[in-house]
Amino acid sequence: MKVYPFATGHELLMRSLADNGKQNVSVDREQYIEGMIAEAVPFRGRNGTLYSTVSFHAPVVRMELTTALQYAPRLHQAAKDLGQLIEEQLRRIKAGPSRPYPIEVV
Repeated sequence: MKVYPFATGHELLMRSLADNGKQNVSVDREQYIEGMIAEAVPFRGRNGTLYSTVSFHAPVVRMELTTALQYAPRLHQAAKDLGQLIEEQLRRIKAGPSRPYPIEVV
């Protein structure tokens, strides 16, 4: 993933967003909170529906962005697992309530 220098402007923003989309990884290089970095990956359903993201933040004194990016494969696996879990739960909800025990009528 290309890490862009601190800069502003429409062109830089568009390049950064395009790279984030290709890599399915977004990073915060202290833009939101000075001294903190963050990394996030989306988790989606089978049809591509975005449910949320898996992310973490870390102080730069403990982890540099280059180190954080090494965790991207683990974040992607966690996101994939969460997406499958949500899909399974949605299938159960659509199937209707299940009754594991027979109902006794007295």
